[in-house]
Amino acid sequence: MDQQGRDGGRCADCGAPLPSGAATCRPYLDDLLAIEWQIPGGPGERAHFLAVSTFNLQHPAPFGPEHLAGLRRNHAAILDEAMTFDGLRRFTRAGTDGAGRVLRRDVSGRRLELGAPRTPTDPVDPNWPRRWAISIADVLNATPADYADRVEAWAVATRATLDRALDPAAAPAHEQQRSRA
Repeated sequence: MDQQGRDGGRCADCGAPLPSGAATCRPYLDDLLAIEWQIPGGPGERAHFLAVSTFNLQHPAPFGPEHLAGLRRNHAAILDEAMTFDGLRRFTRAGTDGAGRVLRRDVSGRRLELGAPRTPTDPVDPNWPRRWAISIADVLNATPADYADRVEAWAVATRATLDRALDPAAAPAHEQQRSRA
């Protein structure tokens, strides 16, 4: 892996092929969100939240451990329909207002950008996955008509991968519960 976050032309955090000339797959997030603009009336809060949060869960370097834990918890709560978007906004505001930062700073004091590659000094759990069943590159060919379904499948697959890697005892029960729904 070189210093640009590349590993044979693939994103070091999610395994997606890198866009031409890019050091990370962050440009894919812009492309994905551009699909949202093609959806009459927009994709809705759920699809938008799941798209952005799933990308961030697959690219954890810019976030501190407490923000990653909150993002993971909120992602699961939205997938399980255990939290409303009003509740999500209140919870997020409470955790991000004030002097604390959501995005970490590098050693020179610059804010890390979304999609920044991990480094050996990042406070990301070493068990956090780097390969995923579905990456953002797999969702980019969504049409406005199937965007929400494609994003939902990506979010569900990402949650399952995280659960297996970080909570192995809990993952099978969660996956069985999801399959019965």
